[in-house]
Amino acid sequence: MLIRLLRHLESKRKYQLMISPFQISAETQMTNFVRTTLGFVEYKEVGQGLPIFFLHGGHSNCRADLFQKGFDTTNFRLITPSRPGYGNTPLSVFKTPDEAAKLMVSLLSYLKIEKVVIVGISAGGLTAIA
Repeated sequence: MLIRLLRHLESKRKYQLMISPFQISAETQMTNFVRTTLGFVEYKEVGQGLPIFFLHGGHSNCRADLFQKGFDTTNFRLITPSRPGYGNTPLSVFKTPDEAAKLMVSLLSYLKIEKVVIVGISAGGLTAIA
């Protein structure tokens, strides 16, 4: 149904699709699981350009992408990790916002990112501030 609606809107030329519905579906499903210097982290990455690092709120994980809507993925590299205890990122010893922030920095180091825009949503804000 969604694909039909998108094709209808595109045919009316009121909206121009930047990516196909199949790319949208694939981007929302793919996650990565890596071992950083401090531990394992699950994350999702979409796009290229200026890196923006999203720290989700409670009861969420890296698959949540509502807060990424509206970003042009040809100009922005959107990175969303699952915070410790969410998704497939183990809680292990990263139980405080400071400890979680250190794990997130290790992910950024793994990705070879030195400068990043950080967006903390709800409970993710504490880790973003740390």
